[in-house]
Amino acid sequence: MEFLEKLIALGKTIKVLYVEDEDALRNETTKMLKRIFAQVIVAKEGQEGERLFLQETPDMVITDIEMPLVNGLELSRRIKKHNPECLILVVSAYGNAEWFLEAIESEIDYYVIKPVDSPKLFSILFTMSSRIQDLRAAHAYRAEQLKTQIEQEKNLMLSQISNSSPNPMVLYIDGVHYF
Repeated sequence: MEFLEKLIALGKTIKVLYVEDEDALRNETTKMLKRIFAQVIVAKEGQEGERLFLQETPDMVITDIEMPLVNGLELSRRIKKHNPECLILVVSAYGNAEWFLEAIESEIDYYVIKPVDSPKLFSILFTMSSRIQDLRAAHAYRAEQLKTQIEQEKNLMLSQISNSSPNPMVLYIDGVHYF
């Protein structure tokens, strides 16, 4: 139970795209996902899934493989082209090696065989959610480093400008004076 609570805590800020063509499974799984994640976007097939991915920019995608129009592996390839960092879980009723190898080539992050064991699924969702939080932290850290670097470069440039002038000067930028 504690594990599930940790998953729910992580899921509070995560947006999920769930793509499944089988009505009963889609409805049941959607209810479960909505208890865990902040937002769950649902598609009935791959084309709709791709459109919703581009429109909603989810953090993770959970997709079936065998679907009409665009299968889950093709959908995954298209998603990875748009966002290589998006985590993808493929769920398949088939455990054949061909699908699995194609999933690896498509850069799928996780692959689960139906019927899905709930504890295993929760474990994978927890791992995916943790990775998303880690990616966010890394992006925030890089953004802060860039902001600091820009500020240092700006100050250096202003110092060089003021030191090169024979006359003393005061610069005002956005209401802040320098020198």
